[in-house]
Amino acid sequence: MKGCSNTVSKKRLHNPGRLLVIVMAVGFLLRLGVAVQSGSHIGWEDEQDYLNLAQNIAQGKGFVDTQGVTTAFRAPGYPAFMALGVLAGIKSVVGFKVLNVLLGTLMIWLVFVLGKTLVDVKTGLIAAVLSAIYPYYLYMPSVVLATTLFTTMLLTATLLAHISVKDERLIVWLICGVSFGILTLIRPSGAVILAAVIIWMALFIRPLPKKKSRIAVITFAAMLVVIPWMARNSAQIGTFSISTNGYRNLWLGNNEHANMNTGSDIEMPAEMQSAIDAITTEPGKERIYRLRALQYIKTEPGRFLLLTIKKAAGFWRLTPSPSTETDTDSNTLVNLASLFTVGPLFVLALVGYFFSGTDVRTQFNLWLLYAVFFTLLHAVFISKVRFRLPIDALFMVCAAYAIDKFRNRIVQRNV
Repeated sequence: MKGCSNTVSKKRLHNPGRLLVIVMAVGFLLRLGVAVQSGSHIGWEDEQDYLNLAQNIAQGKGFVDTQGVTTAFRAPGYPAFMALGVLAGIKSVVGFKVLNVLLGTLMIWLVFVLGKTLVDVKTGLIAAVLSAIYPYYLYMPSVVLATTLFTTMLLTATLLAHISVKDERLIVWLICGVSFGILTLIRPSGAVILAAVIIWMALFIRPLPKKKSRIAVITFAAMLVVIPWMARNSAQIGTFSISTNGYRNLWLGNNEHANMNTGSDIEMPAEMQSAIDAITTEPGKERIYRLRALQYIKTEPGRFLLLTIKKAAGFWRLTPSPSTETDTDSNTLVNLASLFTVGPLFVLALVGYFFSGTDVRTQFNLWLLYAVFFTLLHAVFISKVRFRLPIDALFMVCAAYAIDKFRNRIVQRNV
């Protein structure tokens, strides 16, 4: 009977399509249920900004704010994606949430492909199951934020990065670079992800034929995507940057009232608010944020260092960040669900990494660099769990690898 059972299992694994479809269908229905239940509710000011920008783009007004003024306060990737949704007929908040649900379902497939490509089919399927039922990933499509799109693009770009170190075709390198450029336009922190890829290729992939050429092509293709937007901002707004809220986030994370949990809910000093209100240009406002943040760091280096360490730790908290006033942050059930899913995921991911073979660990090293670079970036600025969520999907592959190893040991003992 044991031999018969193993034969059936192997047959299923040789044709994982049906299992994957079931996993994706379950993931889709769970996400759809959460999204529909949330209705047209909006909990973040970012959501309203994205909705307004998408409508303005779709109506031909350009990337402008509600007053019709050219802006670069938000990165352009997600509003542009939403504008395509408007042109396709989406007219409601719920419609955009359903669009996010579709992206979230695509994420499940991408996690499977990553696991299958780097390890094997079993690891891919287990990772897909983890992704399908992960509480954060069930919730995030129900908010109109860039997180789900960024995660989907991160998985796509990462898969292409792994493919590009084995594929000699120039077109593959170019597509890989373009994907990282798009990632950076969705969220500027994508730039540090690209930096991690370059370091990974340079230091961890040995031997790598035409290493310098690959890195140069990928970097060039990414810049080719990003620079036109930066040039637009330079010409129309006066700043050669992707967005004009970077120094604002730096100040939010570094002032006398900041702590490891605070975000945009900090009350600005009256004189600073007056100075901000007196300036009409976004680069001018950014200059005030930059000067105030750097002044604080210079005068309080000890507290800045301690706060940075705390924010780095908070970036990996096992429960939702309490820095934004949403319906979920103070919910005990939500906190428990997070604690007992994120905690085991991290432990299993570490086990999977440390007990993997040399070849597999070399691939996982890229994701370790992602984690280090993302932590350092957000520890200096502001630290929120939702900024970490995109790389949780990658850890699922490491965790799936560990689960499969445990499963194999149990099976061998029972044979």
